[in-house]
Amino acid sequence: MIVRVFMINERLKNNGCYEMCDDNTEGFIDVKFSLQPIVCPKTMNFIAFEMLTRFEDAKINVEDFFNEISDGWIKAIIRLQVNEINRIKFDDLSYTSINFNTKIMADDKFISCILNQVNKKIAFEITTSPSSNIEEMKLINSIVNIKSRGHEVWLDDYLSEEISESMLFIADWDLVKIDKSIMYKYLGDYEYMLDLIADASDFGRRNIVFEGVETNYQHEQLSKYKCLHQGYYYGSLIECASIERIGHRFSFEYQ
Repeated sequence: MIVRVFMINERLKNNGCYEMCDDNTEGFIDVKFSLQPIVCPKTMNFIAFEMLTRFEDAKINVEDFFNEISDGWIKAIIRLQVNEINRIKFDDLSYTSINFNTKIMADDKFISCILNQVNKKIAFEITTSPSSNIEEMKLINSIVNIKSRGHEVWLDDYLSEEISESMLFIADWDLVKIDKSIMYKYLGDYEYMLDLIADASDFGRRNIVFEGVETNYQHEQLSKYKCLHQGYYYGSLIECASIERIGHRFSFEYQ
């Protein structure tokens, strides 16, 4: 599905989904947003959240959708995600991350709009590598702007096909997420994991998250290291539409 967008319209429905369409198509798509917690494995407290996009139509593959839609659609979805973050009352000093590819991050005007729109601290989570030296320089400029406004910048899927080792050195990341493929391959290799965490964390200077934790065995093995965890082992996604406030110790007040 390739959509060329001229003007995107959205409408909040009673079921908490945003109905989205554009002026060049006749169809609609129902988009909803959820939070996935990032967890401290020793206390099991929620430390932060990642904002995720899901669809009422279960046939839509999220990864394929974002690979095929236009930048206009992606920007419209990001704006709606910021609206949700603005609406939810976070009582604790936690960050919620929103995913940005490098092309969107290199758009300084759009990044400035997001910085003006958001009313609390967020994390800009980078999901791809720059496609050129020019895009890399624009990405770095956006990161400097974001951090100067008190927000964080996270690197997603480190050591995946999308994020190479060299990405670790182009910015002063606040947090690095290790791609789940590394956990699958090296979970039993204690020395490799120690070296990886030391390098990715800059010897403990920044936080590390292991993604894709789904079993008790993975949780127990990764708990040997000083890092945070994310995955379905710690519970289902939390639908944003049902939440008004995330309070002390991350209890939820529902609408």
